[in-house]
Amino acid sequence: MKREAILLTAVLTIFLVRFLGSPLFIAIVASNSMNPTLRMGDLIIAYKDEPKVGDIVVWCYSPLYCIVHRVVEIRDSYIVTKGDANPYPDYPINPSCIVRVVYYTVPREFLSLILLSILFILIYVKRSQVIRLFNSVEKAPIISLSSIVILIILIISLFPISPSTRLGSVVKPRIELSKIEVEGNIILYYKIYGTEFSSIDSVILYSRYGVIQCNSYLLNKSVILVEVPTNFLETINEKGDMETYLKLNASLIYNGTLIGAYPIRFSFHDPSIELLNGSVIIRNPNPIKTPINITIYYAYKEGIEWSIETYRLYLDPGSTMKIDLTSYPYVYVKISYIVNGRLVTYKYEVMRNGSPV
Repeated sequence: MKREAILLTAVLTIFLVRFLGSPLFIAIVASNSMNPTLRMGDLIIAYKDEPKVGDIVVWCYSPLYCIVHRVVEIRDSYIVTKGDANPYPDYPINPSCIVRVVYYTVPREFLSLILLSILFILIYVKRSQVIRLFNSVEKAPIISLSSIVILIILIISLFPISPSTRLGSVVKPRIELSKIEVEGNIILYYKIYGTEFSSIDSVILYSRYGVIQCNSYLLNKSVILVEVPTNFLETINEKGDMETYLKLNASLIYNGTLIGAYPIRFSFHDPSIELLNGSVIIRNPNPIKTPINITIYYAYKEGIEWSIETYRLYLDPGSTMKIDLTSYPYVYVKISYIVNGRLVTYKYEVMRNGSPV
């Protein structure tokens, strides 16, 4: 029993060193995710140190499980690891999750050879006690129970688990849409935590008049610009169906995907009309060409029949048009256009008896 107490003390020492924050960390690899560098059953010896890209580290994401993977990326707020045999990296983790950096490994064959050698040496040296042990019926259950307890403690001490790690320390990727700007084109602003956009796969606009595939660009890590085709904008302005829906499919780093569906409301503005010294000045504030119907009523003398001229002009986005009517002594102008599905008409007296009104 004295020898068993010594053995139990040694195993408990390994247990306490493992779980009481000692710089030394010993564990057995429990999977093949690090093949061929580390194989299942290999023994790792790790120390507390600052991890660098390329280091093999031990990190824990729950009180009962730790992972031994290689560091592939380090950022200010998170670290990314990956198993050498895994096709994709792990989720980003908080740097506080890193427990130790692996410095030494003992191959499983060598470890097994050491353990078997120790076992055979002990059996040979204590062969008389071993014989008495197997011949003793009364002591066998007691010795078996104590041996099982020692074995369980040893397995727990070496298996890659760590109850000292805090729950929730893993950086969970999160994306929030913070703002949408609609001025012809659409700009989507996001708040992003623990991930980034890697590409925009597709952006589709849905309306009662059809489905439109749009070009899109990443302006930075959290802002997406969607180019809306001009003919689509002209159609919804003419028809007055301002409500559309945008569906976005984007790829994120570390094999993530964002699928978003957002209601989009387009709104167009009335062109500004100004009378200035016998001229009519029209400005188009919209991101699309705006058709303007202009009817001019004019006469060269008071009391005679009015003449009529009609024009249909297209104002480019953001452009200004000036119509000089000073050549007519008497003139009225009627201007009509469609905005947001509404027909808007204005009539102005511009000149009277050769002078601007």
